[in-house]
Amino acid sequence: MGLYKYVAPSTLLSILKGTIRFTQPGGFNDPFELLPQIFVPEELDDQDFAFSFDLLGARRRELTKCHGAEEKQISDGAARQVIAKLNESIGILCLSHNPDSLLMWGYYAADYSGAVIEFDQSHEFFSGLSEVVYLKKRPILHLRDMLSKPFPIANLFAKPIAWRHENEVRLCRSLSDCKNVKLDNGDPAMAGAYPVMVMDIPIEAIKRIVLGERCSIECQRKVWHLLKGTSVIIDYAYVSNWGYFFRYDRFKLEFPYPEIPPFITPLSAHVFSEEDSEFGEISRHLIASHPLSEFVNRRA
Repeated sequence: MGLYKYVAPSTLLSILKGTIRFTQPGGFNDPFELLPQIFVPEELDDQDFAFSFDLLGARRRELTKCHGAEEKQISDGAARQVIAKLNESIGILCLSHNPDSLLMWGYYAADYSGAVIEFDQSHEFFSGLSEVVYLKKRPILHLRDMLSKPFPIANLFAKPIAWRHENEVRLCRSLSDCKNVKLDNGDPAMAGAYPVMVMDIPIEAIKRIVLGERCSIECQRKVWHLLKGTSVIIDYAYVSNWGYFFRYDRFKLEFPYPEIPPFITPLSAHVFSEEDSEFGEISRHLIASHPLSEFVNRRA
């Protein structure tokens, strides 16, 4: 399965320049994130607990299931201790196996003005990926399972079934391995109460960029200049004339420029129209003279 991330324009450019954010759980849009129900035996109630977590280990399926627990035995205090510890110590990169979610284009790609990044899942950067499970009932964990040894973070990657369209997979890293950066843009998707923690990501970990229907010409040009000397593919997704689908216009193959020049079409011509080159001349001619130029550049 492929590995994808839906991003706003400024986030896209940051990733293409070499850094990607690992977000603290409290910075996610779902307040139930990594906040399980925890069964606390009476003798351990009202204590502070020393939780530790295994960031790379697989989900442990043998953990005790406390289905018969009474409500009074479920400790909200213990759950909030868990999330507080996680917010201090870990960052999570949220990805998806879904390459064409209309909902995620709207949620995370700034109303189709951003992009979908396709990553190379086999790259070493993505070692330790964990799948999110989607459940009808919120999981209940036994406190003793969380204290006996480092608890696998993968066991906390559970979400309500309403989120299953995201087909999410996650990468978890210690914040001590990240660096704190100050924002230099106004991207609301990057704002929040938590420090922005990033890791360096090599361009070789990226396979393809799909620019959204509403991606600005300015952003498209920046993407081209950042990627023209790389093996990253660039596609443009535009609304199909039938159904709820996209059609794709490819203007950069996996070969770097100038080894293989870009494809210039009435749709992509604006990317190169300001260049003082043969490509610029061809692009300006297409914009001015091609019979489909005006039509294909009418944005939805």
